[in-house]
Amino acid sequence: DDTETTRVLTVRGSARPLGLSELVDLAEAEKMWMLALGRRLHDHHSVPWDILMSMDVSNREKLLSELVSYMESNSVEREDHAALFVLHACHGLGARLLSLASAMAFSKMHHMQLIVIWQRDSHLDVD
Repeated sequence: DDTETTRVLTVRGSARPLGLSELVDLAEAEKMWMLALGRRLHDHHSVPWDILMSMDVSNREKLLSELVSYMESNSVEREDHAALFVLHACHGLGARLLSLASAMAFSKMHHMQLIVIWQRDSHLDVD
């Protein structure tokens, strides 16, 4: 007899797995998110760790969003990740604005993503 028998097994879950917010406190979850963003930016987009260490969560999220958007709009493959131009603006306001204008023009001309690090120093005590 060549008849085939079809057997069906139905499995039903009895409990839902715990979510991240149920497993760790809010501070620990934020540290994990910060690390995950850093790993993605470093490993997939070659952003140096020393730059990432000076960025807060919102800036990391914004940079990742900008890089992904840039790659999608320019059909850039992951292996050919977007080129970065990093400007660490320092000294007085005039020097910072001049270097910022130059960096913006250069990065646009060469299709690079611009990252600006603008920290307070003894010459200019404003953000």
